[in-house]
Amino acid sequence: RTFQHYVQEALFSPAGMMSTGFYGEQRVSAELVAVGIGGTSSMGERNSPADWPPVTWALAGSGGVYGSVLDIARWRDAIDEEVILSGRSAEKCRSYLTARPDENGRRVRFSAGGNDFGFVFVSVELVDEDGLLIFAQNNNPIGEEDHNWVRALIDQMRR
Repeated sequence: RTFQHYVQEALFSPAGMMSTGFYGEQRVSAELVAVGIGGTSSMGERNSPADWPPVTWALAGSGGVYGSVLDIARWRDAIDEEVILSGRSAEKCRSYLTARPDENGRRVRFSAGGNDFGFVFVSVELVDEDGLLIFAQNNNPIGEEDHNWVRALIDQMRR
């Protein structure tokens, strides 16, 4: 069984992540997949996860995955509800997402990721206010989140 098949079967499927896969896989129909601004990647192909080359071992363990914002929420729920990990393993995983106080002392849990194709996701959980914001963008050429924009979104969530 391949690494990708194992991850899909043991992690993504039990978490209910049906729109998540590895680069080069077509898990959802092409019209539902985001296309990077500009339409093509630096390699000249259509800038869409289903059209990117399959992952190599240089990327398979640390990335090479795409998914929807709903699937990111499902992943977080699966960790919290111990669907895919249990006991000490789930506790260890949650420890990487420790809530930290913001400048006003309210707890925030934050995670983000990006890739070389210009796509970025950000997940912000306002622990004390029981709020969750997950967003993705497809026009960020440096592949990093804009901290000022994230702060502005958090401020809007708190209003």
